[in-house]
Amino acid sequence: MTKERRGFFELILATFLFSLFGVFTRLISDYLGVFFQLLLRTLIMAILFSVFAWITRNIKKINKHDLCLLIFRGLLVVIDFSCFYIAVNHLQLGLALFLFYAANVIISFLFGSMFLKEKMNTAKYISISLALLGLFVMYKDSFVGVKMLPSLAALISGSCFGLTASTSKKLTDKYSSWQVNFIGYLTAFLLVIPVLFISRESFTFNLPILTWIELLGFASVGAGAFYLTLNGFNHLEAQKASIIMLAELIFVVLIGFLFYSEVPTLNTFLGGLLILSALLIPNLNIKLIKLR
Repeated sequence: MTKERRGFFELILATFLFSLFGVFTRLISDYLGVFFQLLLRTLIMAILFSVFAWITRNIKKINKHDLCLLIFRGLLVVIDFSCFYIAVNHLQLGLALFLFYAANVIISFLFGSMFLKEKMNTAKYISISLALLGLFVMYKDSFVGVKMLPSLAALISGSCFGLTASTSKKLTDKYSSWQVNFIGYLTAFLLVIPVLFISRESFTFNLPILTWIELLGFASVGAGAFYLTLNGFNHLEAQKASIIMLAELIFVVLIGFLFYSEVPTLNTFLGGLLILSALLIPNLNIKLIKLR
């Protein structure tokens, strides 16, 4: 299997795991506040990443020039989650998701061009156009009650997610995905502690056993998703990888239909087809170039 094809399938699997986040959030939201949930989840994920880094013997001494970027990625995780929480609670969900994913794709394309020297071509122009059009078609009915600050929060959240994934390409050629994620999520955990107290969110460790099991499952799925994301971005250009990440929306629709009786609308079908075309075009182009 080629490196590009491996990266493609790793990201598809990652997006499936990301699509499960909503399921776990529904399961534990009655017992855990937003920031307390994030605190516990980042701690468990940091522990999981450290264990696998140790088991696989993929731990290297950190170059001081890379330390700032590793810590910066942890800050991005906290900003991403906090801004996304603001957006989804003050905007229609469809509008929040549109702004999030649009910002994610655009920032990844810009970062790839400016800092990773990735070149644009016809397939990429078509792909990003179809992706943004698909997002618009899928969520255009939600473009009502636009509020400036929550909309800005959604854009910041999507930009942070795009930067978190794209900047990993500067690190995963030197360190394992386990180690990069460990430092990022350890940093995020330490940063969430003051945020939790500033927010004055109530919390308790006296939780039902089932809630702890669900939280552990949530963190494990998150660890798998972010490990696969970093690996996928390492094997592909950031621009192509960011488009593939939109497959999460297709999985979300399928999960909603299969488990929550949420029937997709015509716009959802059309938007999903456009997004599916967008993520396939540049990756099919890889094979066409190799056949010539």
